[in-house]
Amino acid sequence: MVRCSLDIRILPRIGRTCTSQQPKFPTYPNPLSAAQTGAGLTATAAAVVVMGKGGAVVILLVVFMAVTSALSAELIGVSSLFAYDLYRTYYRPNATGADIVRVSHYFICAWALWIGAWATILNAATINLGWLFYVEGLLLSPVVFPIGLTVTWSKLTGAGVICGTIIGAILSMLAWMISCWKIFGTINVTNLAEPYSAVCSGVTGLIFSGIITILVSLAKPANYDFSGTRAIVMYDDVETEGIGEDSKSSSSRQNKDANVSDVGSAPSSDAVLPRAAVDRAELMRIFKRAMWYCLALTVIVGIVVPLPMFFAQYTFSKSFYKFWVACTIIWAAMSGIFCIILPVWESRVEIGIIMGGACRMLLQRPQERPTQQ
Repeated sequence: MVRCSLDIRILPRIGRTCTSQQPKFPTYPNPLSAAQTGAGLTATAAAVVVMGKGGAVVILLVVFMAVTSALSAELIGVSSLFAYDLYRTYYRPNATGADIVRVSHYFICAWALWIGAWATILNAATINLGWLFYVEGLLLSPVVFPIGLTVTWSKLTGAGVICGTIIGAILSMLAWMISCWKIFGTINVTNLAEPYSAVCSGVTGLIFSGIITILVSLAKPANYDFSGTRAIVMYDDVETEGIGEDSKSSSSRQNKDANVSDVGSAPSSDAVLPRAAVDRAELMRIFKRAMWYCLALTVIVGIVVPLPMFFAQYTFSKSFYKFWVACTIIWAAMSGIFCIILPVWESRVEIGIIMGGACRMLLQRPQERPTQQ
């Protein structure tokens, strides 16, 4: 009989529970300690039982790829934020593409050192992955509504975003400490990472940050039409050499002639609906569909299914637990299919074109291949 758990890390724990009584289990006959579980060794131990040492290698490879992928995305995002929103906006508005790239490299190095320093500090303080997992809600929940409303609500103001984020973070921190003290009697590292403490802080930051952001914005609402976001300058200029004044003047003459010839011509049917408008209409259609999908999925997964069982203190029977595990496995498998196979299928035409061109290039005779001038 197993109590209902809302922890998304259920699959590694199921694997650990099923394999902990096997002689091949790394700590057999003892279970993994709390420190080992918090260090993320649950999936590794289960993989060792199922696949031997190769399982540990597979888990190591998966973790390495996940960490490097997430870290690279974070480095690119943070460097772009600093380079565009700080350096170009406030320090050098006329920065070229080369300046932006150079400054981005500087910020990537600085942020990598910052991340490494924090990782060292947390490791020295014996802060494990489980603790970080629960505290993540405290850190991220106050910015959910401000960021979401930034790209969806035209009346949002800068004061609303700042007040909602900062006050929401403060209230989330207070709820974290107070709930830990009231529920467990003592504030320490272990109790702060308990699910009840994390849920109280996360929900407080999420709800109050949204309320404050909306109220402050409605006090003096803006009327933003998002034209600025659609007119973001792309700094991809490349300095070219060997282009003389003759080619530039020739290009300008061609453009002039084209403009003159277009003056008296009647607009074609394609010009009635520009390509940009078509793309925008398509994006809005996809956005609305994705919004309804996300809303339905959030309500079902976050409210309809878990909360009734949680408040009713429902105890799983053996058959229902099998059903729960099967749903979890199917959910993970479908996530992998949608994230790995579906993008390849959607890009099958482009992949075919690229592969066809590559094959034709390889099959051409050396004398038939085009040479660069």
